[in-house]
Amino acid sequence: DPAYFTVGKNFNSGLPDMPLSQYSTGVDLEPLPGTKVEASLIKPYYNKHWDGEYAFYYTPPDKVTDMPALIMNGKVAHFSHRIFSGYADKASVELKRVFSNVLDSYLPDPVFKSDDLPSIARAFVTEQPGRRIVHLLSYVPEMRGQTQMIEEPIKLSNVKISLRVDGKAPKKVYLAPEKKSLRYKVEDGYINVTVPESNGYSLIVFE
Repeated sequence: DPAYFTVGKNFNSGLPDMPLSQYSTGVDLEPLPGTKVEASLIKPYYNKHWDGEYAFYYTPPDKVTDMPALIMNGKVAHFSHRIFSGYADKASVELKRVFSNVLDSYLPDPVFKSDDLPSIARAFVTEQPGRRIVHLLSYVPEMRGQTQMIEEPIKLSNVKISLRVDGKAPKKVYLAPEKKSLRYKVEDGYINVTVPESNGYSLIVFE
């Protein structure tokens, strides 16, 4: 306590080359035959505890152990520690990234993808007869007293988005409700579009 971990080359994209903290409790894992160990635990020099002076509170990592932090077999991935609780408690970007890398391995061709959207943005895909709609949201909630409020929108510029074709190649793509046409290109199973500007909320219609 605390447990650190290091991620193997298959899932370390975007992660720093250093021990990472779990920020949560966990269990010992013992991989069965055929199971791949994709991340390993690193023990601390000593367990964290309060000595009145912080000397034992901040514990550095020691050595990599043979205890798995992430094992995978087929369509199942199992983390040794509560990765969602760790992220909820400390908002660790590294925990978010390693989970994203695992998810990408199971969903290599998502319905929607974009490398340009900031982390504060959200995208949703809905469908109506004869068309699909991508909803882009870009707002930042801020604390006002004891309440999170959303006030000013965040303007996004030249955002590149891709929607999987799924046998539904559009005849036109446009912004709603103004019906401003957008140029698009179908490539490698995706419809690629650049949204010139999104001020908080945009509807992109693929019809």
